[in-house]
Amino acid sequence: MATCRATSRPDPPAGILAVKLPTLLIALSLGLTATAFNSPQDAAKPMNIVEQYHALSEAADMDGLVALWTENEYRALSAIDQDLEGSLALWESGLDPEKTAAMEGLQARAMFGAAAATKAFDRPIFLDYASAFCSWNDAEKAAFRGGQAANGRAYEAKGEGKLEAARDAAEECTALALPLGDWWGCAMGLGGSGSFKLELGDAKGGLSDLSRARLINQSLGLRGSELRNLKGMLACLTELGHTPRAITVCQELIEASEGEELAKFKEQLKQLQGE
Repeated sequence: MATCRATSRPDPPAGILAVKLPTLLIALSLGLTATAFNSPQDAAKPMNIVEQYHALSEAADMDGLVALWTENEYRALSAIDQDLEGSLALWESGLDPEKTAAMEGLQARAMFGAAAATKAFDRPIFLDYASAFCSWNDAEKAAFRGGQAANGRAYEAKGEGKLEAARDAAEECTALALPLGDWWGCAMGLGGSGSFKLELGDAKGGLSDLSRARLINQSLGLRGSELRNLKGMLACLTELGHTPRAITVCQELIEASEGEELAKFKEQLKQLQGE
């Protein structure tokens, strides 16, 4: 499903490639010591994905980071987003010159990481998301946090059995996220409202939201979320009698499933095909 396409995007602007990050300030902003990645003990350990991302960014090694993301697609967004969220947390804590430098360093690294992800997968969504995050004014930063809060309220309402309230809060999340370029927030809001609409008997509305969430999650490399969207889509399509599309979705789920789920989807495919 979420594979690297044969064509590639142009190289990112020279300014992004040439960036050098203030390592010490970034480490301080993340609550790390200045020697966190330089001790003899750590030198003998293989670096995890986030540490590799940091090292490759510090070295301005675009080709190396493209290769890292290509092999670890589902980790790219979360690693980049740690820097973006970290920069926002610094802003929220009240900026001084040191924090400002750290915030700008985190944003520069996120932009470099997103440029590499966009190049690796030939999908502009990574760089668009990161650049949007770095562009927000104070009101837009507050709207971003509002979208996160709305998503939280949606699932609180769901847990209390208040499906209409859950749907409304999820739609609020999407409405706040979309004009910001917060694609991850859009996917979460649409995925939530789509699933709640399905439970409320609105298969058509559920399908509309879930299919859009699926496309965004696929673009972001969030395979687990995409599969949840596909399962909801299959339920909507079956209920609506959209058999050819339901067969297509069911076949995709078969390719991604194993064990009991695989058997369930194979049986469902037979039913859809009239066997």
